[in-house]
Amino acid sequence: MRRREGPDLSISGEGFADIPPGALRAADLGNLYLAGRVAGADAVAYGSSRVMGTAFATGQAAGVMAAINAEPISYIDPVRKELASQNALI
Repeated sequence: MRRREGPDLSISGEGFADIPPGALRAADLGNLYLAGRVAGADAVAYGSSRVMGTAFATGQAAGVMAAINAEPISYIDPVRKELASQNALI
């Protein structure tokens, strides 16, 4: 397999970065959540956000956000609590 040309980038610090909840929510549609390849990211972060493990995690988080947002409540704390109860990596 031929390697794509381009810069190799590394994440400093602990070797991971957070994905903000806003990256999983469509900008103009309040009831549409995104995951994996279609989640919002800049060109640098996109390469990491579309890999299988991250796609699984963002899919799980997007599903929890959608379920919790079916009720009119602030969603960030309940989403984190539910993901933690599912032993998700958050």
